Amino acid sequence: NVGNVALSNVVVTDEAPHGIKFISTSLGTITNNKLTYTIPNLALNQTVTITVTAKAVIYTPTAIVNKACFDAPAIPNSPDACDTATVTVNPPLCLKLDG
Repeated sequence: NVGNVALSNVVVTDEAPHGIKFISTSLGTITNNKLTYTIPNLALNQTVTITVTAKAVIYTPTAIVNKACFDAPAIPNSPDACDTATVTVNPPLCLKLDG
C-alpha cells in the first residue's frame, strides 16, 4: 500500500492467461482458473505476497503475460491497479526412439 490511507477489503484477482493452468495458491482460492483473495486490512507501506503455482499446458514461442489486479472499495477506480509478469515457456522435448 503506497497510498496515503490504510485500506480494507482489498480484492486481488488474477485470471490465468491462455495456456496457463493455476495449480495452487498461498492465499485465496482458485476457481475456474482464476485466483481471488480479499486482503482484510492493508496498512500504509504494507505488502502482501501471494504465490501461485502454475503450469503451462501449451507451448508458445512467444512470452505469456500474466496480469493480476487489485480493487479497494475506498478507491474509486476499478480496478485500482494491475501488475504484470512475463512467463517464458520452454519448448517441448522431442525424443527419438530407435528400433
